[in-house]
Amino acid sequence: MIGLLMATMVLLGFGCLFMFAYEPNVQGEGRNIQAIIRDQSSEINTLSDQLNAREKLLEKESVRRVEAQSFVLTKTSLEKNTQLVANARQKIADLGGAISVKSQEFEDYKNSYRQRARSAAKGEALPEIKTLDGMTYKNVILKEVTAVGIQISHEDGIKRIPFDLLPGALQERFQYDPNQKEEALKREAAEQSVHDAAVDLSNKDLQGQAEKKKEAARMALTQQYSESKKLLQQKEAEIHALEAAIAVERRKKVSRAPAMEERLADKKVEFSALRDRVARLKSQL
Repeated sequence: MIGLLMATMVLLGFGCLFMFAYEPNVQGEGRNIQAIIRDQSSEINTLSDQLNAREKLLEKESVRRVEAQSFVLTKTSLEKNTQLVANARQKIADLGGAISVKSQEFEDYKNSYRQRARSAAKGEALPEIKTLDGMTYKNVILKEVTAVGIQISHEDGIKRIPFDLLPGALQERFQYDPNQKEEALKREAAEQSVHDAAVDLSNKDLQGQAEKKKEAARMALTQQYSESKKLLQQKEAEIHALEAAIAVERRKKVSRAPAMEERLADKKVEFSALRDRVARLKSQL
């Protein structure tokens, strides 16, 4: 289209030249044909440049339109792909949730089966059990099956055998799970720690009570010793006073000395017993 316009313009230019060349009335006053041709050629060139410039602008505009259309298509495709990715992620999340639920259901089933199998084995008799570390236990009675292992009685006593030492058949029968064993051992250790702490506290309480009783007994013994010693001193003073009184009484014509001497003998007996008591109490302090 643009080329056709340019060709038309060129033909019009040559037509004008022809008129200038052969029609005196249209020739400029005082201008020769060469000047007119130069002017017309310049105009033609200017028009041609303008056409070329407009053609380039049209080409750029066409490119921009193509790019704009491409951008719109790309954006639309991106939005569709984004939505597809979002849908896929949602499906993955839904599948993950469903898998988690099914996995939990399967674990619950296994735990239920373990519980039944382990409970049913209680009291079961086995001729022998050979462990993976080379030990053999004969005339075995299963006492208990836990997550850690089996508790048995055998001809030489009792024993707890952990699952990792049991034969594969017993591990499979009772559904041995290493993770459950570790968790059970941790719980046992925690319970044992709590028990030990309680026993230690109880022992400390008992020790404190014993110390208090011991101190109370010592204080009571000290009190008895003090009172007995004081009483001993009083008896000794009474004996000395009575001996002095007997000596005075003997110089009298009518004397009560014999009766007083009997009292003195009794007091000496009491004094001796009290002295022994004081000595005994002192040794116990």
